[in-house]
Amino acid sequence: MKVQPEEQMMNHTFYSLLDNMHAIIYVTDIETNEILFMSRTMQEEFGIADPQGKVCWEVMVRDMGGPCPFCPVKRLKEQLESGENVSQIVWEEKNSLTGRVYANYDSIITWVDGRKVHLQHSVDVTDYKKLRVQANVDELTGMYNRRAGKEQLARKLRYMEEQDLSGTICMYDLNELKKINDSYGHVHGDRALALIGRVTLANIREEDLAFRLSGDEFVIVFEGLHLQEAREKVEGLLKEISEVTVLENIQYKLSFCYGLVEFSGRDGHSLSELISMADEQMYCQKREYHIRKAQERLKISPAQLEKEIEEFDYDKEHLYDALIQATDNYVYAGNMKTGTFRYPPAMVAEFDLPGEIIPNAAAVWGRLIHPEDKKVFLEANQVVADGRAEGHDVRYRAVNRKGEWVPLRCTGHLVRDEYGRPDLFAGVISHVR
Repeated sequence: MKVQPEEQMMNHTFYSLLDNMHAIIYVTDIETNEILFMSRTMQEEFGIADPQGKVCWEVMVRDMGGPCPFCPVKRLKEQLESGENVSQIVWEEKNSLTGRVYANYDSIITWVDGRKVHLQHSVDVTDYKKLRVQANVDELTGMYNRRAGKEQLARKLRYMEEQDLSGTICMYDLNELKKINDSYGHVHGDRALALIGRVTLANIREEDLAFRLSGDEFVIVFEGLHLQEAREKVEGLLKEISEVTVLENIQYKLSFCYGLVEFSGRDGHSLSELISMADEQMYCQKREYHIRKAQERLKISPAQLEKEIEEFDYDKEHLYDALIQATDNYVYAGNMKTGTFRYPPAMVAEFDLPGEIIPNAAAVWGRLIHPEDKKVFLEANQVVADGRAEGHDVRYRAVNRKGEWVPLRCTGHLVRDEYGRPDLFAGVISHVR
């Protein structure tokens, strides 16, 4: 059939329009798979010159000896032949020729010559998927991070409810991560967490879900597995982790405590409730683990015991803060050489003291003592200041900010310096009921 000049002009305009869209588009004959049109952008992207007339699977993918098994044209033709409305098919592909990932939109259209043809419009989503992976995946372990993991878990719970499926949730916590960090460095702590993630992902099924909940806490949802089946899976993880540490010559033992909760999609448990229940079960095992470790430590050699005693240390800088939070009584400490004492905030508030740290504290506090008790108060302080006593236990009344006389008991102990002179005095002031 001879094509009229007007049709030629329209066809040229149509092709130009597609080319100037800078889109990845191609059109094929649905019977022969021959390429009828390919946009200039796609030709450049795929490195294909003069594509018209060539068979798509021969030039658009690598090493394909026939039509691509994932090609949607067959489904589109079936829809067309059945007389039903032909719907657009959307799918994703990693192309073997370019190595890029594309979101493909396939449909049947009427071509310029009137016949039905296959049109595919593709969008390169490679970089988007990489960014999405980076946003959703924990860099250290390769597992879903907390945010993405909880989102995936919420979706899975909805799916299990719709399908009336059961399963088991596991929460597990790496043992003694702090000890690994302190003894070997944080690089080794990170290595331990990475190993846990790697072994976990290698041993769960496609339908299962695993993610890192927090620093050393992880969650697995075993879809369709009952409690005992899930326990066997988790014990298998522990066994493999132990084997990997030997193979990789890791100097420390890696293990974790875990808690398991079986549930049904129809139970109606929220995401938070399931995690909380698994956490409770894990805590029980964690407590038993620490008791067992404490019992094992009782069996250490005298030399090791002496070494640990020598190396014992604690955060002295924050000791006072910890003590005042641990009791309702008033813990105080003072420098006997300067007369400066420190009192807790609650005591400052009750007795309207000028501050927590008070120079010449005996005089400041002494002004609040009941006149009838002042003598015993001053004598108790003087014998300690002179170094004639190692401490005191004295009772007196002090006036609070409301003008009320409050009965108190003050106990304290003296620490001397290297020359035997009074140095530190510390103790507790408590209410007498």
